[in-house]
Amino acid sequence: MPAGSACHCPGFGTILAAQQSADLTNEAVPGLTSGGLLAQLHTPQVATALSSATIVTVTVGANDFPDTQAGDAVCADLSCYHGALARLTTTMNAVIAKIAALTRPDTKIVVTGYWNVFLDGSVAAQRGPTYVSVSNALTRAVNSALAAASHAHHDLYVVGRGARWWGRVGVALTAGVRRCTHAEEDRGVFDPEVALGPPLATST
Repeated sequence: MPAGSACHCPGFGTILAAQQSADLTNEAVPGLTSGGLLAQLHTPQVATALSSATIVTVTVGANDFPDTQAGDAVCADLSCYHGALARLTTTMNAVIAKIAALTRPDTKIVVTGYWNVFLDGSVAAQRGPTYVSVSNALTRAVNSALAAASHAHHDLYVVGRGARWWGRVGVALTAGVRRCTHAEEDRGVFDPEVALGPPLATST
């Protein structure tokens, strides 16, 4: 979705920048974890890009969680992911603090949540009801962790409707994920529910 490499299509930062005639530096890396993003923030290239940004979008976290155990009943209570969820919360606090330190006081930092951290829809359903249930529950837990970190730093967290592209210079610090589609244009409004499909997998 952010990097657009897996589907050979534009990431949403590219789409939004085009809609608003904005300059964009896209630092998205396919497969990047939150820890990888924190390390990326210490590179001169990213630090330079952030220094002039008016808005920074951050989409990261899904790659912290492999789906290899999602179909196991033992993981139904998310106990398999408790450690990774705790690390995500800690790392995201550090990520947001570092971005704030590298940007201007008036720069807007927008952290986006996920429609699903794993596979979704009919593809997820093929893996069975346990996979779907774990995927949905973990998505809610990941989004809660991302929202908590955002709110702790008084930054904006967006999941579902309502993400808007402010300003004319943006930096996308995002991780490549498993699916990508084109966003609908609506006078600069990006609606992830329209662009990316249902927010959670459903069993059919």
